[in-house]
Amino acid sequence: MTRHCRLFLCLCLIFGSLCALGRAAEVRPLDFLRALEEKDYNDVAVDYLEYLKKKGELPEELATTWDLEMAKSLRGVAASRAFDAKDREELSKKAQEHLDKFLQEKPGHPEAANALLSAGTFAVDRALQHLKAAKLLGDKDPQQKAKHLTEARSLLEEARPRFHQAIQRFEAQRAALKATVVEVPKRGARQDKTAQEERRRLEGNWLSARLQAALLDYYAAQTYADPNAEERKKALNTAARAMDYIWQLTRLDAQLQVGPVGLYAHMWHGKIADELGDYELAKDIYDEVLVNCPQPDDRGYDAAFEPLYAQVQQFVFAIMAREDQQKFLSGRPCG
Repeated sequence: MTRHCRLFLCLCLIFGSLCALGRAAEVRPLDFLRALEEKDYNDVAVDYLEYLKKKGELPEELATTWDLEMAKSLRGVAASRAFDAKDREELSKKAQEHLDKFLQEKPGHPEAANALLSAGTFAVDRALQHLKAAKLLGDKDPQQKAKHLTEARSLLEEARPRFHQAIQRFEAQRAALKATVVEVPKRGARQDKTAQEERRRLEGNWLSARLQAALLDYYAAQTYADPNAEERKKALNTAARAMDYIWQLTRLDAQLQVGPVGLYAHMWHGKIADELGDYELAKDIYDEVLVNCPQPDDRGYDAAFEPLYAQVQQFVFAIMAREDQQKFLSGRPCG
């Protein structure tokens, strides 16, 4: 018996025991599934979803979104547990099939916008695998390399309408959401907490979709082997404008301070400027991102931002290595 089989049996026993003790309300299947995803037990989540469906005991909250949940879990398996490119491609295609089935059967479902975002992301994942394969080939096999780049470009274009549809749906949901105002004696009016959380969630999804759509043009630029190709420069400039729009939007609107999306967009703007040869603009942008980098002992320190600052510092070092090797050797990372 494999480790994951044993783990799955243990989890099922735990869930069954809690249900027998009358504590099912504490371990709703959807919450149980989310816990598996958070711990990166996506393969176990796949088994759990299949187990529920086979037993004919799908709860109402999963009955309409089973294909969507299966698609997300399969994608997680493809990203973290697939042993080779072929296995990863097969898992990704299977995830895409479940996602397409959900969108075809339930186009008006509240989760359809997230499903569209996932569908676009699936296609991007596959495109990046082709870009990686092309990069590994180098100059060894120009014909095969060109094939990988063409396939990557095709998958990116496949993702584009999915992202745009997701953005439109999130925008419609944001427009439709009316914050509830509750009158509080001697304290004036305040927005209902639930409405605020829902608005924050929708804005986070909307910004994430915009960032993913902007990255499409950056990735598309990487599908041109010639660094001086006009198509490449055009794609990079389009991506730069989109990234700057997101950054300005989150910077100027205090209500859109949702996670690190704005800073990530600013980082990518810097990376694009770097690839276009504007090193001074790139360094200025990187500095604007890194100025937010706190010390580990600072109050309000958020470890979730660490990968962002580490990536920006890596980009800074890359420029330093090109411009001044001595400065590069003496450089120190943020913090």
